[in-house]
Amino acid sequence: MESEQRSKSAAIEQKLEDYKKDLHREQEYRQEMKEKFDEMSKEYEMKVSQLFKMRGEFEKAYNQIKSHYEICRKELNDYQSTVVIERDALKKELERVQNENDVLLGKHIAKAQQMRNEDINLPDTTEELQFYCLQKQEELITIKAAKENMEEALKGDIQMLKNQLMSEQTAKERLEDTYTQELDNLREQLGILESVQQELSVQQSQNSELDKRLTSLLEDLKSREEKISQLQAQIEELLAAKSKLEEEIHVLKSKVQSLQSDLDNSEAVQRDFVKLSQSLQMELEKIRQSDSEVRWQHDEDVSDCNTCKKTFQSRKEKFHCNHCGKIFCLECTSRTVNSGPKKRQFKVCNVCHTLLDHKTAPYFSSDPPQTPS
Repeated sequence: MESEQRSKSAAIEQKLEDYKKDLHREQEYRQEMKEKFDEMSKEYEMKVSQLFKMRGEFEKAYNQIKSHYEICRKELNDYQSTVVIERDALKKELERVQNENDVLLGKHIAKAQQMRNEDINLPDTTEELQFYCLQKQEELITIKAAKENMEEALKGDIQMLKNQLMSEQTAKERLEDTYTQELDNLREQLGILESVQQELSVQQSQNSELDKRLTSLLEDLKSREEKISQLQAQIEELLAAKSKLEEEIHVLKSKVQSLQSDLDNSEAVQRDFVKLSQSLQMELEKIRQSDSEVRWQHDEDVSDCNTCKKTFQSRKEKFHCNHCGKIFCLECTSRTVNSGPKKRQFKVCNVCHTLLDHKTAPYFSSDPPQTPS
């Protein structure tokens, strides 16, 4: 039964060791996955933060560009409207001047035609004729001078209006070029912004994939944690079973030790009884033989202790047993018995003490009996 218990305990310990290894591997994998998850999470948060920051900056720039574009477009439209109004006004003014010129020219032509159609009433005298010619010459000079002055004035006004119109047209073209360039820049920046938005969309798609992957990793980690919990529960059950088996083994060992001790004691008692029987038989034989001689040994006849065989160096080391009369050393006559009417104490040897004192354990229960010589 003990062998079976040991076999069960060894199997449980082996299974426990396997579970501990599995648990250690799972814990290492869990730690690795946790570190990887933390690293990916930090990287993901950093990228998302950067992208949101870039998106905010580009949206801000886009709003600024859009606002600037709207302002520029409004200014351009206002300026174009102003230029168109001024151009129309100049055209009207030019037409008015041209009409006035045409009217004046028509009047002079009509006047000349009238003068050609009128009857010429020339003076009769030479002096009056000369005066009349001078008068008409002065009128012609005055009209011609007025015509030339008016033509010059009209030419100046027309040239000024043309120059102003050309200047306005040049300014308009320059402004249109400027706004066209700004519009191209805005379109380029809008293209960059659209590219960034596309990149942001791609990054968001990648982030979505990362989220799915993180979710999968979390589910895997949760599954691993559940497996670790199951392994820990199994380990606890095995530890409890091992502890119970160890207690049973300890109880069995105690029983075995107790039985072994009882067996050893029984065997020792049997050996002691055998030796005692032999010793008593020899002692009885000696007692029978001593019936023909004096029991009290003489000091000079004995040189060694009858029990421990210690050699005596002097007579003072020799002590007689008061029962059998034999000589022993001090240690071998250390036991005493009460005898006589007054129960006096007498020193006796171990064998005689065992024979006389029935209440004390035999001397051979601790030391093997020695046969006195």
